[in-house]
Amino acid sequence: DEMKAVFSALAYADVPVYILPGNHEVKRDYYTAFTAIGSSQLIDLSAGGSFDFPNVDFFVVPGYYRKNFPAEDGFVYSSFSFSKINSSDPLLLLSHGPPTEYDLDRTLEGTSVGDPGIAHLIRSSGISFGFFGHIHEAGGIAVDCSGERVPEDTWSSCLFLNPVSVVPWQLTSGIENPGSAAVVDFEGNKMKYSVIVRD
Repeated sequence: DEMKAVFSALAYADVPVYILPGNHEVKRDYYTAFTAIGSSQLIDLSAGGSFDFPNVDFFVVPGYYRKNFPAEDGFVYSSFSFSKINSSDPLLLLSHGPPTEYDLDRTLEGTSVGDPGIAHLIRSSGISFGFFGHIHEAGGIAVDCSGERVPEDTWSSCLFLNPVSVVPWQLTSGIENPGSAAVVDFEGNKMKYSVIVRD
């Protein structure tokens, strides 16, 4: 019912909305909600893979790699097959789970819980851009390929971002985030981001 309510609200947007399920979305409920809303504006990314987008190409990895974390019948993966669309556009990795690097996977206890497979994909495939979720407490962190922090509204040729959670969450920085999201812009082979904080 919660997913139906969210999907229904998103279906009113005047733009396509791409939906990437995580490890807590139960597959049966997710697909039931998707079918019930039936909007062409909602694009299901649960199958992963590559897709073309204006000015950038995406490679998508839904779910999470740790099988002990998902909901029963949640989205998990043990491997994924990388392919790039034959394009001159930059490539962005969109993954529910973060890599084991860049501090995008640090819990409040300081534990690294990201996927080494995602980190290997970034290094081996020359991916320069990525959005990652799942670890909400690491939200608001953006780094370049060397792991250096990238501030908001700064053009960068390499940017990996955890855009935070839309619901309130305690961050590793000690800040209580009231809920936020990120907006990104592309220009050529560079990207910048800004964070919108909930009132």
